[in-house]
Amino acid sequence: MADEILKSDPNRVRTIGGVTDDSSQEVRNIRVDPATSAIKIDDDQSQVILGNILQSLASDLKTYDTTAITYVSGGAADGEIATVTYLNGATPLYTLTMSYNAVSGKLESVVRS
Repeated sequence: MADEILKSDPNRVRTIGGVTDDSSQEVRNIRVDPATSAIKIDDDQSQVILGNILQSLASDLKTYDTTAITYVSGGAADGEIATVTYLNGATPLYTLTMSYNAVSGKLESVVRS
């Protein structure tokens, strides 16, 4: 399959893309849920993917000096990261909220607000 063309908006703002995890390393657009605008993730290695997404999302963050992390308590995703908030002093700059499948505990989406 051929590489997909990464999209940009009318102001030429860059988008996040990915590369397939095989020898072809084809370029792919990141898929987003049309209702929630959450990044769709469907993979057994969701924590590796989450780490890569967090790095990509953090690359355009404003200057921050600390992060606050909360964890899921109970259910299939018990102990997984629930939110990551980037702070400048006591002022929140961005929050990443992770959503997990209630049955499998697999990461399903990451939303930045």
